[in-house]
Amino acid sequence: MPLPSIPMSERLFSHFAAEHLKALREHPSAPKYNFESSDLLTEESLQDVKNFARSTVGEPFWQEGSLPQWMPGFLQRVFRQVPYYREFGDVPVDFAAIPTVDRAELAAEIERFIPDDVKPSELTVYFTSGTSGDKLVVPTEASVSSKVLVLLDRLAGFYGRSLPRGAGKVALAAVFCQAETLTYPSLSHYLEGAATLKVNLHPDSWNKAEDRGRYLTELAPEVITGCPHSLSVLSQVAPGLRPSLMVSSAVALSHGLRQELEEQFQCPVVDVYSLTECKFIAADRGQGMALLCPDLYVEIVDEKGRPLTSGERGEIVVTGGRNRCLPLLRYRTGDYAALRFVGGQPYLSDFQGRAPVEIVNSQGSLISNLDIIGALRDFPLVGFSFSQNADRSFLLRFCGDCPPDKLVEVVSLATGLSGSAEKVESWNGKPQQFRTLNEE
Repeated sequence: MPLPSIPMSERLFSHFAAEHLKALREHPSAPKYNFESSDLLTEESLQDVKNFARSTVGEPFWQEGSLPQWMPGFLQRVFRQVPYYREFGDVPVDFAAIPTVDRAELAAEIERFIPDDVKPSELTVYFTSGTSGDKLVVPTEASVSSKVLVLLDRLAGFYGRSLPRGAGKVALAAVFCQAETLTYPSLSHYLEGAATLKVNLHPDSWNKAEDRGRYLTELAPEVITGCPHSLSVLSQVAPGLRPSLMVSSAVALSHGLRQELEEQFQCPVVDVYSLTECKFIAADRGQGMALLCPDLYVEIVDEKGRPLTSGERGEIVVTGGRNRCLPLLRYRTGDYAALRFVGGQPYLSDFQGRAPVEIVNSQGSLISNLDIIGALRDFPLVGFSFSQNADRSFLLRFCGDCPPDKLVEVVSLATGLSGSAEKVESWNGKPQQFRTLNEE
């Protein structure tokens, strides 16, 4: 697929870096890359990323019971520039008086949450289906992907590591294992020309199944990210990899799998809590999920949106402008935890995120939960749950205006399983999305 036309203001990479990118594509064991990507940074946006990186070093978190210093300016911009909030009038004196919003509200009228001072040319778009199954379009500033590298670098620093910089180096490999996903090599201006990869470990994405291990082992990416399923597959196809850090996200990482991965790859394996809407929020550092950066304010609220005190368990709510195209103000994540401070560092404890469930096909091979989510992504589902029976057939319970037979068709095509679909009239909260018979 050809690259879209490159804006004249986008920074160019060195000849050596461009040749390295070409070599990554033309490597004898390279995957069947199906996309081309750039970080789209201009001089101005690169400076914004560098400023963000500086702000993560030494910047203190807010004190318990208070708001961050950046909050008043952020609220002024949101209430002045964002159509949804402008209708409320002036910024309330009491922060807790600002109504919470959830995924369904964003999905219903996402255009009203984009600030007026964002130009269409500044927008890129991500799609997320999330654990509730409802599709969400996430307008995103191009620099956000580079800010993720900043957060990864900060995380690596906790373990005495860092992302390498300079042309000719492979800083990061994001690994997936799905029936279909975009794959590409790219270069990073923030990392001074170092490469990043997005690869799919599904055998259909490679000329030869054995190329997966050869390619990744030879390129030796410094940091690897993935979900528990893809990292488990990676341990089988590329056991000789020796990254300096592995990061797991998307669904909860079990303690047992973490131990296996750390023994296999001889490096720290970190479970990260992340949302497409705002990227990395927290990382497991032993005492709980430590918040990564003070630019994202986190509250714990009850079902009515009222803030809870330290140690009380409730829904995680986030506020921040990490993505200038979609500033989040008291955004309900649908995940649950308690918030506590240890030495000025906020932690999420008793965290309940999205737990992986092993779904298998008729031959007994694992099916990625993300394949099922992807198959249903374009349907207007309020929510769904997928149950697999002992005979490996499935039952899909769903809420939304969708034809059950069509849902069964797409899920069967994605999984190779037979099953049925059952419509329910309402969907409350964020239920466990995947389960097997012995969990019923």
